Order: sequence, then C-alpha cells, then structure tokens
Amino acid sequence: MIVPPAWGIPVILVVGIAVVFFGWWWDRRATRIALEGYTPQPEVDAERADDPDAAALLSRLEDAVTVPTAANPAFLTLKPGPDGPAGPLAAVHRPLVLLADAALSDPVALVPALRHARAEQRPLVLVATELDARVLETLDANARTGRVTTLALTATPEALARLSELTAATPLTAQDWTAGWLPANAWGTVDGWVADATRSWLLLPA
Repeated sequence: MIVPPAWGIPVILVVGIAVVFFGWWWDRRATRIALEGYTPQPEVDAERADDPDAAALLSRLEDAVTVPTAANPAFLTLKPGPDGPAGPLAAVHRPLVLLADAALSDPVALVPALRHARAEQRPLVLVATELDARVLETLDANARTGRVTTLALTATPEALARLSELTAATPLTAQDWTAGWLPANAWGTVDGWVADATRSWLLLPA
C-alpha cells in the first residue's frame, strides 16, 4: 500500500473545503441573479381592471375548461369585474406552461425556465404539487420587476394530469428540475389562463 506523504492529507482537506465553499458560493450567486432587482412591497399593486388583454380573457370564461388549482395570493392581482368570478384573479394571455409532478424548493432551478420565457417574451405559468416560499419569492420578484409575468399554482397529481392533456405540457420530475432539463415537450401553452384562489380557467385555441 502506498502511503501519501505527511503533507498530503492537509492538502486534500484544504482542497475539499475549497470545493464545498465554491459550491455554496455558486448556489448563492445563482439565487442572487434570479432575485436581482427585487424590492419587497408590503402590498400587491393591483392591475388595472380595464386592461384589454385581461378583459378579453374574462369575457370568454363561459367557454373555458376549469381545473382545480390553488394560487398564491401574491399572484392574484386582478380585480374582478362586476359579472366575473368573485375575489381577486390572475389572467395571462398565451402563457408558456410548465408542470412539475414534484415539490419544488430550489429557486435556482427556475433560472432556465425564466430565461426561456423572457427570451420568448411570454408569461410563464408554473404548476407543481408544492412550491416552497423561496420559489414563490423568485417568481414574484420576476413579475414585480417586469422581467417575466408569472403565475404560480399548486395542484394534485390528478389535476396535473388533466392540465397536461389540455396544455400538451409533459410534467417534469424533481430530478428533471434539479438538472435544469427542459426538453421541448415539457413546454405547453393555452390561449389564455385565468385563476383565482381555488381554480383555473383554461381558454383553449380555437
């Protein structure tokens, strides 16, 4: 057996510590980039009720398919009209849709999806079984800073399967998200998506 020199063990320890520190620093850097420009606000700034895109979507709800979902209140910034659903809403036109049959807790894993949505200049709807507070904060930050309009929802596995049928998005696993793997069939879309605290209305292309 070859015995390493006496100085070998301290060198290995130093290198190991450096690798761990670099991994921690890189993770913090990616999170900081995702949240760059975010200024927390005590209250959500409500969207204008006369927004033409939102008004057009709300006028078509009778033709929409409903699916049970849960929306975080931070994303429900649209005041309902007199003839629409009660309570605050979210409404996005022609969003990109990503589904996760998993609990998402790492905000860094969102960076590839947010970059793609920003490059396409389209809203991003993300639906998962669970969404950690840090993930919600990252999505909300991008919406508030005007980078990407986002809508974060949670749903049961059964509801995710129904959403997959309606949007043509293939649900991703936790391993897919961790690896940053977003193949073409992971992305879905609809003509419009309206949500309140307990359900979503999907407007399908004609």
